[in-house]
Amino acid sequence: MQATTHRLTFAKLKGLLESQGFSGGFEGRVHISRLGEMDCAGSKLQVYYYTWEETHPPGEAIHAAYRVLFFKDSTTYLGQYKVGDKPKLLKSNRLVFNYS
Repeated sequence: MQATTHRLTFAKLKGLLESQGFSGGFEGRVHISRLGEMDCAGSKLQVYYYTWEETHPPGEAIHAAYRVLFFKDSTTYLGQYKVGDKPKLLKSNRLVFNYS
């Protein structure tokens, strides 16, 4: 039986990440957007782009993190890659970046 995948809400994503060992933060400005799905060894992986910005008073340094997150069957957080920019696209099981 093949698992049914669906889009995860921010609250659901946050709950999965917090309960399954994600090392990123949720304080400050956090955005998570869906990039799409990839096939991997008979499973569907859901791919998301995560951004985090620490908020400070004006004039202070702002720290940030950008990551590509992977979930299996919309229930299991598999891991992440730290990236410098959002992938340009996800196509044919490949993430494409604008890096030259």
